[in-house]
Amino acid sequence: MDSETLDRLMLDRGLGALPPDCEALLVAYLETRTKAAAACREIEQTVDLARRALAEGPAQSLPAFPADRLMRARQSYWVRRVAKGVVGVAASILIGFWTHAMLFPATPSNLHQPGPALVAQGESPRDSQANREDAGFWSGRRLYEQASGTQRPFSRRVIWDSPVSTPHAGDAI
Repeated sequence: MDSETLDRLMLDRGLGALPPDCEALLVAYLETRTKAAAACREIEQTVDLARRALAEGPAQSLPAFPADRLMRARQSYWVRRVAKGVVGVAASILIGFWTHAMLFPATPSNLHQPGPALVAQGESPRDSQANREDAGFWSGRRLYEQASGTQRPFSRRVIWDSPVSTPHAGDAI
């Protein structure tokens, strides 16, 4: 008899599912083989332990599923995630302000000093049309008048009359 068939027969005997005539033949075989008889006793002991473990006391019920705790945990996760994002943006802004303050420190000499006025020669800032109050700060006309009134030092410049023509070098006016 091979070992797999013998193991199945011993397991069936331990569970009480072996027919009486097969059990008689198995007992006769086990009497001649001491090693197989020891294995059969181990299987019967294992089956008995399993029966006792499963037969002890009534079945225990599981606790109720904590759905409310799960929902609170999920909500707090999103709150924490949004808070981390807001804190990250605030930290980035603060780092930007701090970096600016370190690179460009405010000294009393550069606080509240207006920049130089760009005025054409022969005109005072009050007479310039570029400084009119009705022109507005972002007025293109004001910026053009202010820029055209300044004199630049003599230099070479590129003159490009038309997008279709070739640019050429010329003198500054």
